[in-house]
Amino acid sequence: MSDRDADSVFRRVCEEFPGVVWLRPYDMSQITFINSDVEEAFGIDRQDIYTDADTYIEGIHPDDRAAYRSLLESVRDRALDDGVAERREIEYRLRKGKTDARFLETIFPVWNRDGALLLWAGFGQEITEQRNREEILQLQTDQLELL
Repeated sequence: MSDRDADSVFRRVCEEFPGVVWLRPYDMSQITFINSDVEEAFGIDRQDIYTDADTYIEGIHPDDRAAYRSLLESVRDRALDDGVAERREIEYRLRKGKTDARFLETIFPVWNRDGALLLWAGFGQEITEQRNREEILQLQTDQLELL
């Protein structure tokens, strides 16, 4: 398979992924790829993200933005300064009209064949329903313990 064919297959797979998928260079200076699910999840046109990589952060709940930015900065700085790149996860809230949705994002390094950090990849999915079920289960468990 040629590099061009592999790129095409990769993009099609990412468009079918049930969630947001993105790629950033090793210095996290921009977003070089993001699938169309970002438009529904964050409520913005993905073309705007290619112009300004931080555009989608405005969709994150204001109380969670600083933690998200801090995570991106810490993984970038640790990789650039210390040569350590590791997988990280963060849960945050997205603004969805009058309500918030919970979102879980995983960020991980992608290495080239020589073992150097090539880029960062991320994928995220809405987990609101899962968290709601967990909270209900915990409330029920707490009530049973009171009996």
